[in-house]
Amino acid sequence: MVNNPPHYKDASGIECIEVTKHMQFCGGNCFKYLYRAGQKGDAVEDLKKAAWYAERAWIMSEVLNKEAMDGVRLVAKHRTGNIAQAMNFLAEDFWGMVEMRIKSEITRLENE
Repeated sequence: MVNNPPHYKDASGIECIEVTKHMQFCGGNCFKYLYRAGQKGDAVEDLKKAAWYAERAWIMSEVLNKEAMDGVRLVAKHRTGNIAQAMNFLAEDFWGMVEMRIKSEITRLENE
């Protein structure tokens, strides 16, 4: 039986797995934690995990294919601020910028 929890489907209408199935491991996990940040548990913890995976995707020189890029961009349209920016950088394989935007969001949340 397949479980479709709400933290893996959002206003974009796109389930997280529909994007991550086209991605390599570290990039897919980075996207997953960005996608669900604050929906399942603590947003800061999810974002720290996303940043960790972004760094590893950068080290591994992971590259998104067209399906993944398109999916990430569609989901990013339903995000704002640092998360939207991180997703847009992710769609372009700019992993260092992804990590930077995520860390900016972590700082913002910790200072609220």
